Amino acid sequence: MNRLTFALILLFAAVAPLPALAITVGQPAPEFALPDLEGKTLKLSDLAGKFVVLEWVNPECPFVKKHYNSANMPALQKEAGAKNVVWLAINSTHPGHSEFKSPAEMKSWMASKNAAPQTVLFDRDGGTGKAYGAQTTPHMYIVDLEHGIAESRSDPFFQCHEMGIAALHPSYG
Repeated sequence: MNRLTFALILLFAAVAPLPALAITVGQPAPEFALPDLEGKTLKLSDLAGKFVVLEWVNPECPFVKKHYNSANMPALQKEAGAKNVVWLAINSTHPGHSEFKSPAEMKSWMASKNAAPQTVLFDRDGGTGKAYGAQTTPHMYIVDLEHGIAESRSDPFFQCHEMGIAALHPSYG
């Protein structure tokens, strides 16, 4: 590699915008207000005093398909629900993207997988996903609203690198 190429790489690395930083365990969970399948708005603060699982989901992601087709995710949702944990599935796919699912399509897909989140939410502008640093699917947070983020889970076995949220929503750029 010649000096000019090396210098340009260093310059680009120095001025390139940094991706949104993910929140970390112990930090307060960012508030959000998102529409559900029926268009009703749900705010995170409405769930005060409860443990909440936030699951970013894209039905077209191979990793999401794997966990739903094997019934792993629906079983986990049911187990959490039996323990009074609120499970929220969040779709941050931009409405203009080919993988966007309408509320009716999401409802049908969830039913076909025997999924059991308490509700499915739409993050159409990507703001909530960005606030949480959710860049892949599935990406999950366990939130204790009294103490902040209890757990963040996104690793090579539990995310969709090929179809990350950045590819699905232009604001993640």
